[in-house]
Amino acid sequence: MKKTKKDYLFLTLLISMACIFLALLVFFSSSFYLHFTLLSKESVDDSFSLGSKYLEERLLSDLGDYKFDSFVFSRDGQNFALIEEENESQCVILNDRNLGCYKSVKDLIFSPKGNSFAYIIKDDNKARAIVNYEEGDLYDWILPPYFFNEDGRIFVYRAKNRSEEMVVVNDQVSYSYDKILDIFPVTDKDTIVFYALKNNKLWRGEINY
Repeated sequence: MKKTKKDYLFLTLLISMACIFLALLVFFSSSFYLHFTLLSKESVDDSFSLGSKYLEERLLSDLGDYKFDSFVFSRDGQNFALIEEENESQCVILNDRNLGCYKSVKDLIFSPKGNSFAYIIKDDNKARAIVNYEEGDLYDWILPPYFFNEDGRIFVYRAKNRSEEMVVVNDQVSYSYDKILDIFPVTDKDTIVFYALKNNKLWRGEINY
């Protein structure tokens, strides 16, 4: 039986479709295999190739029986801190080192480069900031914003005693105000600016360091 031109075109189409199907089958099979091997990998202290990139894994800590409340990580990727619940206390853990236990721990703060660390605690209805293992003064409240400057030398926060608020910079205290509205570092300058209200007047403060 003589094949027509239409028969040849149909046969060519079938062969093309079969090739496309085989190519898709190979692609999805290899993709599934790659996905499965990545999900099932459990090794530590190891690296494996993913095309031209590498994923490195390193075990930081065996948390064991820790009952932790929150994690914080430094932006340089080298440090971590957590709040551990212990009986009726909260303990600050920095890189597996217990820095102390308190009635309440409010916040954990790393400097942008990870070279300084602070946390806010409350004991006996008084609050204090602990910066690089040194305890600050007691206040009724320590309130945000609180932050380090870029190189980690300066720690700034808002404190409150009764109805008066003040800005604290490395334990040096500003004048008292009715309310501190905002505190922030000035971009590209060694300067911190704050705005405050006192007797219905708006004040601006500037701290140079």
